[in-house]
Amino acid sequence: MKMNERIRKIAEEAGFIFWGNESWKPEGATIDWSSDYDQEFDKFTQLIIQECVSTCEKQVAGAVGTYAGVHNSAVCSCVKGIKDHFGVE
Repeated sequence: MKMNERIRKIAEEAGFIFWGNESWKPEGATIDWSSDYDQEFDKFTQLIIQECVSTCEKQVAGAVGTYAGVHNSAVCSCVKGIKDHFGVE
């Protein structure tokens, strides 16, 4: 399965090491998992959650237009739902 480019950029930003054109890489491998990625994985998950929250904010803003009260309520509900789902504050 080919990695989505946005996910790849987020993984790179988090510090994951990607295979290049090395002849010895495992077939179909994208990320070199031979390292300890605990800190990078934590950052990756934070970045993914931020991306979800940002996308939610953009979608709700586009859907409700100028109804500021509905917009704020919907965004807060959506953002809280995402954060609760992933257990972050």
